[in-house]
Amino acid sequence: MRGLCAKPDGRKGIYGNIVIRKSMNEEAYAILEDFDLSLLKRVYELVGKEALKDDEKCPPTFESGLRIPSIAEEFVERIRTLSREPAAPERIAAAALRFPIWRQPFKNCNHRTGYAMCSQVLGLFGLGSTASKDEIVKYVFSINKYSYSEEEVETWIRGRIR
Repeated sequence: MRGLCAKPDGRKGIYGNIVIRKSMNEEAYAILEDFDLSLLKRVYELVGKEALKDDEKCPPTFESGLRIPSIAEEFVERIRTLSREPAAPERIAAAALRFPIWRQPFKNCNHRTGYAMCSQVLGLFGLGSTASKDEIVKYVFSINKYSYSEEEVETWIRGRIR
């Protein structure tokens, strides 16, 4: 039933023969509210497999898995909380980027996972980045180095979206 607006009595459905759909933003928020640990693990595994293919810096024996499961659960809850508020897409994307880099829930590929999550969040809202690959890589690796806050990451993202 996702994508259908609520009737005046609160039930989801249709008005006559016309299906009333949620806006793109409403749909994006609904998807993020349903975000869970299994989806986060899936993004992480896809990112890790890509890292093995194209990066000599990635260890030859990619060890997938959670380093600290409770931190991954905090990450999921942070995204869901921001989606329920609802926070601006840039704020959710900033949390998606910064959290895994800052808290390191996985054994490896935390930076890549954060960037992949950030890109996915922006994509759900129909947004993309104007930053070059080099600029993104430098910024992503500077988040820990300079202890950027979520607000600072949000400002950086806001200045580079289209």
